[in-house]
Amino acid sequence: MSTSTAVDPGTKFSSQAVFAYNSKEIDRILNQSEGINLGFDSRPATEPGKDLLYTEKKLLNLKLHRSALTEYVRAGIIPRGLRADLKPTLCTNNPLMQTRWQEICYKFSTDLMVLTIECLDVEIEEVNMLVISKKQAINEHLESTQASTLFTEQQEILNKLKKEIVSRKQRKYLRDSRDYELNCVYEWREEASKQRRERRGAPPIPCDRRMPVTRSEQTGKYYRPRGPAPSHEEQWEPRQSNPRYYNRTPTLQEGASYSRSEDDYATSHFLGAAHREKKDPRKPAPREPYPRRDRNQKR
Repeated sequence: MSTSTAVDPGTKFSSQAVFAYNSKEIDRILNQSEGINLGFDSRPATEPGKDLLYTEKKLLNLKLHRSALTEYVRAGIIPRGLRADLKPTLCTNNPLMQTRWQEICYKFSTDLMVLTIECLDVEIEEVNMLVISKKQAINEHLESTQASTLFTEQQEILNKLKKEIVSRKQRKYLRDSRDYELNCVYEWREEASKQRRERRGAPPIPCDRRMPVTRSEQTGKYYRPRGPAPSHEEQWEPRQSNPRYYNRTPTLQEGASYSRSEDDYATSHFLGAAHREKKDPRKPAPREPYPRRDRNQKR
């Protein structure tokens, strides 16, 4: 009677032969036949004029960004891109908490701006030296007239780019300064007021008074539907979906106490003029039905 011995799976796997190429065999196989040079190692030569223009654009962007941050720090304004996204979660109704939180955020945002300016000075100096070396290389390879023409054309491109960037930064500066005038630098103050209104069950304050405020049946939150604003005549008509209008239907007992004249008076319109029904523009226009042919009718 034969007895079977248990074999360790790890021992069985390690006893199997594992094939692998070594470095000498890899070199031998790669050099067996002559290959075709595909030029993967060689990079396309860049024109010195394009390389110089790219470096000068980078230098211009760095200088303008440095100048803009300097003006922000001097004016005491934090741009929207550098404002702190931290929001208080406790004591949000405390005025001291709001004031101190805003002051702390303003302080370290200002320090970040100063640090950015300090690092930009180092990078601007490095890029400026690179521009000078590339201009010297162009002067050595090209004639003086060709080099001066190239530099003049690039300067016109840089002047146009500078005008566009300065105009964009001026618009952003006016936008950021307007936030300070309206006292809406940090949005968490407005969100806290919005959350308090939602807890009380009140609709939010509409930014556009002409747009109706409705309440979702699934979530129970108020929202303003997207779409064009209603006309001047429609904005004063009461909407049933608006929770601000109170529409209560009387019960059976209350309705029985009403007289006939009161009922008629309630359903009558002022001077006999009824409200015009709104037409749905997506509703198909009414058409006459097509004549149907009877099967028993002879042709």
